[in-house]
Amino acid sequence: MFTMYALRADVLLREGIKFDDVQVMEDFHVALSLLRKGLPNAIVQQWCWSQTKSNAAGGCSTFRTAEVQHDNAAKLAELHAPFVTLVEKESKAWGNGLETRTDVRVAWKKALEWGVANRG
Repeated sequence: MFTMYALRADVLLREGIKFDDVQVMEDFHVALSLLRKGLPNAIVQQWCWSQTKSNAAGGCSTFRTAEVQHDNAAKLAELHAPFVTLVEKESKAWGNGLETRTDVRVAWKKALEWGVANRG
């Protein structure tokens, strides 16, 4: 779930959820933060497209190095343990010449189930 959002700013403000808690993978962070608070989301797939390359020229690629990717994946795992674990992935279509990268595996459904069970 990324690229286009429709978010309720009042909910993000009320729950204290911010995009800038992490430098990259902020979309994962915001979605996980909502799920862990027991707030489900909806994903509309009517206008889906297949991304052919990550970290292409422009955007985050101007600063996302292997170190930035690793550090932010680790921070995401720390912020959202035990629902996020670190993995090493072969970068078949990654920009900036990275052959492998640190990435994450996310237990989205478990995060929501936990959030619903523990909601105030």
